[in-house]
Amino acid sequence: MTGEGLPQERRGQGGVSTERPFALLARFSSVIRHLRRHADSRGLRSEHELSPRQLMMLSHVVMLSPVSVSDLAQQMQISLATASQMLTSLAQLGFVERHEDPTDHRRTLITLSPTHGSAAAGKLREAMQPLDAAIAAVGEEAFAQMLTTLDAIIARLADHEDQDIVDKDC
Repeated sequence: MTGEGLPQERRGQGGVSTERPFALLARFSSVIRHLRRHADSRGLRSEHELSPRQLMMLSHVVMLSPVSVSDLAQQMQISLATASQMLTSLAQLGFVERHEDPTDHRRTLITLSPTHGSAAAGKLREAMQPLDAAIAAVGEEAFAQMLTTLDAIIARLADHEDQDIVDKDC
């Protein structure tokens, strides 16, 4: 085993993994599962019946607040309509508030609400403490390298998507 409950990767010619995407997704899934369990144990999901996507959006608002709806949609790689719909439900539950951007009246900024939103942010931070401790245990250098690697993978995926769009337009 390469991690808790994760299978070893199959190796092809030259020792190169033949199933790298699956190995990456399995690890992400494992991290998400741990976070979900901790969030559930803090009552964050069940208390308000938040979906995993709503929790992810709330996490982005915690990190980026104040954030425009379009920036949030871009960060989460979802459509503006989907982001707006999700924010409407989070606002109805009392987690976020919408404000007009004082510098650009066409933009709407999203912030955590002072009551439910701030309490949820505290619970999210608490739920993420085990992950933070695990990151600290592997070291800042290893963590920074992982982020750099993931950013490079994400950039290449975006390049691939851009190329697909160009190919379809031809």
